[in-house]
Amino acid sequence: MSRPTMQQVHRDGAMTEISVAWQPQKFINDTICPVVEVEHDSDEFPIWSDADFHRDEAQVRAPGALAAEVEQGLTWGAYQLKGWAAKAYLADEHVQNADAVLDLRSQRAKLVKEKMLLKRERQFALNLFKSGVWTSDVALTSGDRWDVTTSSSPYDDIDDARESMRTATGEIPNVMVIGAAAYKALKRHPDTLSALTHIGQSVATLADIAKQAEIPTVLVGNAIHTTSAEGAATTVKGDVWGKSVLLLYVAPTPGRDIPSACYTFMSRYARDVVSTWRVEERKAEAFQVDSRWQQKCVAPGLGRFIGTVVS
Repeated sequence: MSRPTMQQVHRDGAMTEISVAWQPQKFINDTICPVVEVEHDSDEFPIWSDADFHRDEAQVRAPGALAAEVEQGLTWGAYQLKGWAAKAYLADEHVQNADAVLDLRSQRAKLVKEKMLLKRERQFALNLFKSGVWTSDVALTSGDRWDVTTSSSPYDDIDDARESMRTATGEIPNVMVIGAAAYKALKRHPDTLSALTHIGQSVATLADIAKQAEIPTVLVGNAIHTTSAEGAATTVKGDVWGKSVLLLYVAPTPGRDIPSACYTFMSRYARDVVSTWRVEERKAEAFQVDSRWQQKCVAPGLGRFIGTVVS
């Protein structure tokens, strides 16, 4: 008896239900560096004196006497937007011959949008997640690093940075940014786990760390990027965020006269706009994302950087 083979009853083709694609990463930049929409590509903004604001100058006023006079100094900061863009083409032949599961137009739009988000994440990590930007930097000695569990005290380090900001500015950090490697060490640190023993919990969560650090929001920089050149025999990836920690006071709602460690100044006319058009000479569609922005530290006193907390 001749039975049909598997190859005869099923011919290989493209599955219409499943496609292996990479989803957008969970970027944190726009949370820690809130977006402020601006009209112009360059402008100035006022910076009122923090020292004058916190000076106690009110006096008892005798009848008929003048009140104690107070003043607040003013300086100006400036931003300068840069135009960023990324473009991808979609050839007619690919559209005409592609299986439906590929959804090429949606994939192209998602691809260029992801490039812009990744650029913003890396720009913050490269330019603001480092020493020399904020009012106070702490460099831990090798024995104080958090992966040396016998001699390190991570929550003392966090408390010191927290108190340093409070005494200098009156604000308390409400966001802690921690690199993935540093988070791995902190969630396993004996100081973290010892606080959980009374409730029978052996694994720490972000919420547990936030509670122990007394910082409402703890964000882990988990983003990665490809470091090897296109076409390289081996693909190499690396962390966008390093092995450090940054404590910030971030304005819950950006606005005039609202202090915040940093802002992303972004053109209201080019805020990650994805446009498409026909390119006849290529016989293709173009997909391009455009954005004009600049990340800027506007209040160095509202940040505390703890560098290289793990080896």
